[in-house]
Amino acid sequence: MGRATYSDLGYRLLGELLEAECGVPWTRMGRSFTGLQPAPWKEAPVQVPPGGDREAWAFAAPEGVGFPVPSPKLPHDGNARAGMRGHAGFGATPEQLRAWLPRWVSQGWGRRMAVPTAIGADGAIWGLGLQAALEGPGRFGALLSRIPEGIGGVQVLVEEGDALAPPAPAQAAAPGPPTGWWYHTGFTGPLLAYRPSDGCCLALLCHRRGPEGELLDPEALRHRRWRMLEGLVEKL
Repeated sequence: MGRATYSDLGYRLLGELLEAECGVPWTRMGRSFTGLQPAPWKEAPVQVPPGGDREAWAFAAPEGVGFPVPSPKLPHDGNARAGMRGHAGFGATPEQLRAWLPRWVSQGWGRRMAVPTAIGADGAIWGLGLQAALEGPGRFGALLSRIPEGIGGVQVLVEEGDALAPPAPAQAAAPGPPTGWWYHTGFTGPLLAYRPSDGCCLALLCHRRGPEGELLDPEALRHRRWRMLEGLVEKL
């Protein structure tokens, strides 16, 4: 297509392109390749007006699904809550991710996605649904590059507690070179990192709500992800 389109629209266009090429509905392909069920909202997204989660739920909820029990570990968004189960992130529970990610790695889907496709205005390198992790102070690549080569395997880390993380190191304006790692972050908090060279795959399940139920800004969320990833890197 020759153009990079951000986030939701990009994935919708990719789904339409695959359907046109394969002649198979996107949701059916997703079920057959991953074993996961598609999120339970309708094919066309429902526009949710501003307001509290309970008011938004009437517009976004699947038929017959009651309003979830309030929890700081659920995303702060009516549309997302209509599709989230168990934990904020990737529309799956930690147990589902632990079972599915080894299959995702072994079937080569991560390698297919880790292909440089477009360069962002800020120097970011985008692939097919993943972003290259770059070196540089305060960047996730600086942490990921410390993980020894050749360990492989899948690690899924679930955040415990609701306390805000201490600040992460300041992020340098100019990125460094690629590290060999690729990653994806979700609006509701999670992070997935993958290294094609040895199939090492890391998933962080954290939530975007702070201890008072507030929606964290991107920098506070980066702090939270940084501290989780830092602990996992030390462990590995």
